[in-house]
Amino acid sequence: MNGYRRALATLRRETTDSVATWAGWIVSDKFFEYVTGKYFWDNPRRVAFEAYRKLEVDIVLQTLFLPASPDEYREFTDDSVVAQDKFQNPEAIVQYIDTLLKPEQIEKEFNWEEQVKAHRQEYEKFQNELGNEIFAMPKCKCARFIWYLNFGYENYLQAMALYPDAITKLYRCNATEMRLLNQVRVELVKQKVMPPYFFCGHDICGQTGPIASPQMLRNLYFPWLKYSLEPLVQIGAEIVWHCDGYIPPILNDLAEAGVSGFQGFQEETGFDIKYVAQQKVRNGKTPLLWAGLSVARTLPKGTVEQVKQEVKRIIDSVASNGGLAIGTANTAGPDCPSENLEAMYKYVHEYHSHAF
Repeated sequence: MNGYRRALATLRRETTDSVATWAGWIVSDKFFEYVTGKYFWDNPRRVAFEAYRKLEVDIVLQTLFLPASPDEYREFTDDSVVAQDKFQNPEAIVQYIDTLLKPEQIEKEFNWEEQVKAHRQEYEKFQNELGNEIFAMPKCKCARFIWYLNFGYENYLQAMALYPDAITKLYRCNATEMRLLNQVRVELVKQKVMPPYFFCGHDICGQTGPIASPQMLRNLYFPWLKYSLEPLVQIGAEIVWHCDGYIPPILNDLAEAGVSGFQGFQEETGFDIKYVAQQKVRNGKTPLLWAGLSVARTLPKGTVEQVKQEVKRIIDSVASNGGLAIGTANTAGPDCPSENLEAMYKYVHEYHSHAF
């Protein structure tokens, strides 16, 4: 069973010859050089994809993260800080929202043929770059929550509390566009260009739970998340959601919005992946689980043997339900030894437990 077939079988919750691996969130140029023996900056994407092929990775996310430059590892961070300077208070956010196009206008101006063509080309290019041994996991769109990158945390959260009608308009306008873009993906699934498996997600939670109360999210955000994902849900597509922070308080809300799998799991915040595995998603299924080794503890600070033990723990705990893939819990930076990352990917395929 090659990586592409193993990936598809995993996404279908079928039996495979080993647990699958996923990748795409490593931002260490030294790691890619370690695996390939080639200078990363000569051609970053080519070298990264060659490394993933050598490691026999099964799935690479279309939401690909690579180092931005030799001195910068997450390219949007600085831009986000600068952008926030434009908003000095919550009232400035309301003024911005007042300038947004109405949903009806967004729908009217949406160029369907152009979007279908662009998304088709983007996905086909990505899959061709990976080759036929690795499954390119397409990204989908979801109603945007991470407006704190635009407005700043304090301004954004105050606006949610003080001006809920304005924030509802913001979510609605964005969700309208995201829904249209997901309808494009439905069309590409029907054309058999894209598979009916998608990845998305926004950082909603911190170390102790959601940054806004679950009830506030239910009132303001989750209805529009559901609206944005609905076209994909209607065709039965699987949607894997990125989980940052302490996610348990909103797992059911995400499932009700259409999410059918979860990725990431920062267990150091105080929960166990077995708890997530016990949840139910659409049609009473168990969730797809894209587990990850901690990029705060095990991968940067552990030994190769500790990495292997963590892989073993995850597989023994939750592999029996099917739909499990293992990678990094979040973005793995240059503080993670290359030997640890290599050991993680190799040992996932090597280890066979009674659970699997």
